[in-house]
Amino acid sequence: MNKVLLIDSNYICHTARHAFGELEHNDKRTGVIFGMLDQILRLTTEFQTNDVIFFWDTGKSRRKRICNSYKSSRKSQKDDPNYPEDMEQFNLLRESILPRIGFNNHISADGYEADDLIYVYCETHQEQDKVVVSSDQDLYQVFQFPNVLIYRIGKKKKSYSEKDFRDEFGIDPVIWKIIKATAGCSSDDIKGAVGVGEKTAIKYYTKELTKGKKYDEIVRFIQTPEYRLNLRLVTLPFRDLKLPALKENNFSVNALKHVLCKYGMNSMLEAEVVERWEGMLNGVFLKSHQMDDFRNIKMLKRSKKSFKEQ
Repeated sequence: MNKVLLIDSNYICHTARHAFGELEHNDKRTGVIFGMLDQILRLTTEFQTNDVIFFWDTGKSRRKRICNSYKSSRKSQKDDPNYPEDMEQFNLLRESILPRIGFNNHISADGYEADDLIYVYCETHQEQDKVVVSSDQDLYQVFQFPNVLIYRIGKKKKSYSEKDFRDEFGIDPVIWKIIKATAGCSSDDIKGAVGVGEKTAIKYYTKELTKGKKYDEIVRFIQTPEYRLNLRLVTLPFRDLKLPALKENNFSVNALKHVLCKYGMNSMLEAEVVERWEGMLNGVFLKSHQMDDFRNIKMLKRSKKSFKEQ
């Protein structure tokens, strides 16, 4: 059975938004689209598979319904005047661009987040080799299941396994949600026990911490409604959730070329890049080091061209 890439799609799109946000074609922003396509080629080459499933957040969070402060600090990004146009690119990728190329599996569920959906996939496809592409630490919960690797773009250590998790935290993945519920999560605006971080919470649950102010605070906190709410917020999946049946991909190089032309992505229309895409879509891959060599050669050629133009 082939390895499958499970893409936290909003994560990739937001990463692309920050890395390539200023790219434009015909006065329309295209950086999110470019960044997603670039990552697809990189990831499929890295893991030698074109079996890709895209998981998407939806706008109205079920978690928000039970905790109004959940992810409340993220509202500020909506003040960015480019935010609506960038979000339009998210929708274009999900509804039009990727399906047109032939990537047909785009999974979302009303009120659920991508990590809920990815967790359920890992739970229900335990025999399959799975690569989860995300930086969301809540997804460390998937290490309860076999054959899972998390790939974290932008991290020094990108490939992160269950062994890496156990080496770093010294705990079984099954209690990770309890650690998060106790310590809280600043990125999601979840408040935990006062003065208690993940390391202290781990010491408490592994019985290394047996007395003192922080011990007393944890004992107090885990008896409160706030702790029980936290546990509901951080546990994957949020509630019972079933995934739709998967579809067959039907890749088209011509459709890819049309997309690249439409959005003015000339660097991806170079013959060498199209050849890489065509190979990948047909299940023929460069090795990762060959892809790196290929990129280095391209950068060298561009540097020489820029020098001559000066």
